[in-house]
Amino acid sequence: MRRISLNKGNGHRVVNIGMFLLIVSVLWSTQATSQEGVLAVEPSDTTVGLNDTFELDVTVDDNIVTLKGYDVKITFSPSVLSVNTVSEGPLLPSGGSTFFSWRLLGADTIQITDAILGFHLFVDGPGVLATIAFESTVYGYSGVDFVYSSLRDTTNQIPGIPHTTVDGSVLVFEATAPSVTVVFPNGGETLTPGTDTTIRWTQTDDIGVVSDTVYYSVDGGGSWIFIWGGTETTTHRWNVPATSSNACRIKVIAADGDDNVAADVSNANFSIETAFECGDCNGDGRVTIADATYLVAFIYRGGPAPLGQADVNLDTRVTIADATYLVAFIYRGGPLPCEPGGGLWLGD
Repeated sequence: MRRISLNKGNGHRVVNIGMFLLIVSVLWSTQATSQEGVLAVEPSDTTVGLNDTFELDVTVDDNIVTLKGYDVKITFSPSVLSVNTVSEGPLLPSGGSTFFSWRLLGADTIQITDAILGFHLFVDGPGVLATIAFESTVYGYSGVDFVYSSLRDTTNQIPGIPHTTVDGSVLVFEATAPSVTVVFPNGGETLTPGTDTTIRWTQTDDIGVVSDTVYYSVDGGGSWIFIWGGTETTTHRWNVPATSSNACRIKVIAADGDDNVAADVSNANFSIETAFECGDCNGDGRVTIADATYLVAFIYRGGPAPLGQADVNLDTRVTIADATYLVAFIYRGGPLPCEPGGGLWLGD
C-alpha cells in the first residue's frame, strides 16, 4: 500500500492513499448534496381506464449525486392494481455494470434494489432508476407510496444520501361511453298536439347509466327544446306540444357515473299534426257554415287550402258538391261529413 507523508511542524503523519481518497470523496459528497435531493414516482398523478397497462417511473432529480445504488419499497393497492414487471432504468447502468433485482413483498409492496459494481463508480442525477409496469383491475384509487428508501453513495453508508420522497397516485376510471338508442318516436309517426305519448329508448353501460336528458326538435334537428331530465329510466310520458311540423325528432342523452355521455336521435322525421274533424276546413275545431264558406273561397277564389279533410262526400274530389254537402249537414240534418254512403243523400 502506497503512503503519503503530510508534514506538520517537526513531526509528520502517514496516511494511506485509500484513506485519503475516501476523505476527499466524503467531503465532495457532503458539499455536492448540500441541497436535499428528491426521489419520486412519476408521473405523480395518473388516470387510466379499466384493464389498462401503464408504466410509472422511479426517478431522482439533479440534487442526487455520487449515487452508487439504492433500495426502495413501494406500496400500492392490490385490489385496484396488479404489477406486471419492474425493469431497470437507464441511470445506474450509465455508470457501469449493475446488479438489479425486484420482488413482491406480500401482495401490496414492491422492493427494488440496484447497485453499480466496482469501487468508486457512481452516477449523478437526474434520471430514471426503475420502471414499474402496472395493470388496472377494477375502478378505484391507489396510492403508489414509498415506505422505505435508501440511496447509497460510494461510501455505502446508512442512511445514505439525504433525500425527500414524492409519492404517486393512480385513478382508474370508466372510460367507455354508454350506448343509447331512441325507439319511439323514431321516424314516420304522426302525433297529435295535446295528447300523451310515451317516448322510449334503450341504453347500456358497463357501470350503469345514472341520468338521461330528453329533447325534441321541430326543424329536423337544427335546434333542440328540452323535454325532461332525470335519473336512470328508459321511458318518459310526454304531452305532445301545441305545434305543427313534419320535421320532428327526439334526442336522448345518457350519462354514466364517470360523466361519459352518449346521445341518439330519431332515425327520421316524424310529424306533429292537429287532428281536424272531417269537414272542419278552417281548423277552428268545429263544423259550421264558416267551413262551407272557407271551402267555396278555396274552390272559386284561390283561398287557402282546407286544413282538415274537405272531401266530405268521399267522392275523391274537393268540389262545390262538398260545400253543398256541408250546408245540408248543418241546416237540413244531412249525413255526417265523411260518413260512408252519405254522398248519395239527396235531402228530404
